[in-house]
Amino acid sequence: MDATLRERAEARLEGALERAALCDPRARFRDWLRSLRARDAAAFDEARRYYEALLPGIAEGRTDPIEAWLDYGRRLVELTGPGMVVEIDEDGLAHAEATSHARERLVLYIPTSTREPVRILNLPKRLSEAQRANVDLLVEGRLSVAPRE
Repeated sequence: MDATLRERAEARLEGALERAALCDPRARFRDWLRSLRARDAAAFDEARRYYEALLPGIAEGRTDPIEAWLDYGRRLVELTGPGMVVEIDEDGLAHAEATSHARERLVLYIPTSTREPVRILNLPKRLSEAQRANVDLLVEGRLSVAPRE
């Protein structure tokens, strides 16, 4: 893979994440990729090919970098098994992820299997109390109670 292409794609992603006030997903995705490599070599190869295919569009400005990374994250979690992708709005309510607000909201992958963890696909830098409670319970497995108004 061309290092310059990767550097341009990463620079575009970093700029887009900063403007959108989103956390960088790459470390999470690398962890998922390592886990996938350990348990399913064919799925790992598919994920690697998917990643290499998305870089040129990002680097050349033909693809929105945040949307491309959301798609890559979806593909990674789909390779781990069936489940659903949901948006969590500021009130903590889950919505089938099909709106244009996905890039601004907390987006989770909730697997069908209880053996698989809930994974964060998109993480705003500032979560509402209700979104934080969802992350605490579903992702981190701890209960937090938001104060009532």
